[in-house]
Amino acid sequence: MQTDAVKQLTSALWPFAIILIGFVILQASAFLKSALSFNKKYNVLTQAEINGAFRTGAISAVGPAFTVVVITLTLIQMVGAAAAFMRVGVIGSASYELNLATQAADAVGVTLGSPEMTIEILVLCLFGMILGSAPYFLNCLITLKPMDAAMTKPKEAGKVSFTPVLGFAASMGLIGRSVTNQAVNGLPQICAIVSSCVLTLLIKNYIKKSGKKWLNDWILAICLIVGMIVGSTVKNIMA
Repeated sequence: MQTDAVKQLTSALWPFAIILIGFVILQASAFLKSALSFNKKYNVLTQAEINGAFRTGAISAVGPAFTVVVITLTLIQMVGAAAAFMRVGVIGSASYELNLATQAADAVGVTLGSPEMTIEILVLCLFGMILGSAPYFLNCLITLKPMDAAMTKPKEAGKVSFTPVLGFAASMGLIGRSVTNQAVNGLPQICAIVSSCVLTLLIKNYIKKSGKKWLNDWILAICLIVGMIVGSTVKNIMA
């Protein structure tokens, strides 16, 4: 059950939440248009690669989206629908936002979601979530302009851009960090990781032999599902 403070704050926040999410949608549309125009000018990706990226992104977002929805339902109970809508709609990490709100409430000696929560404490939690996400935006302000210049100058000089290498390195770093964090949790996680890696290699080998390149768009989704099934099975066997 939501507290009275949560209900009152939610009513006041809805107009601001709608404005903020509307701005996010407009901003995303502007970024998409700018990215497509940039690619058309400098030919970073082919049209086939762009279409493949859209399909892969849409497919691979389904699995993580379920996790976000489940955690967001908890966040809604704690801070209200409007605040959850604002935070998850901007940052997208419900677990991170829930952790920030919990820490803000703990700082004043109150448990998040308890009857002791007042509007003032909820506002504190909201500011805690906002300030905790500030480094993301500061990073964009500092790094995006130099990155843009680093991408355009090689193209204008007729040289090969380092962007594909940087994108690959960033992806490997992100995946490697996630794999490392999960691998230390036990045998079920290790089995899930190994099975996903082996299946990825098998599918890539099959694509190379059969020429069915459309399967590339489904590799991540297939391996995610198989990895979860293997991990859950091993965990149940060990229980």
